[in-house]
Amino acid sequence: MNLTVEPVLNKWLSAKNRDIITVDVIVSRGGGCCGGCSFVETVIDYKKPKDDQGKYLLFNKDNLSIYIAKVLEKKTDHITLYLKGSLFKRIALKGYEADCSWKK
Repeated sequence: MNLTVEPVLNKWLSAKNRDIITVDVIVSRGGGCCGGCSFVETVIDYKKPKDDQGKYLLFNKDNLSIYIAKVLEKKTDHITLYLKGSLFKRIALKGYEADCSWKK
């Protein structure tokens, strides 16, 4: 998996003295009309995961340590982290979807 951090986000994080990001998800098991998986929410934190146990991929980019939950399956071969919002800014992702691996 390839990961890009847009320069505006990197500058914003640097100004806030943040150098660790964890990207996790809440996945509903059994959601959808036919028991499919439902991607509910992306959760982003500014510290290492509490309970890694091999659940995260670690990327070191632009002086950042970025933990990405392995449950995120790429729609392409690339995920991009970017800054979203004007007054209230937040981190967002492009290029992901939930993985229903428990159904395989």
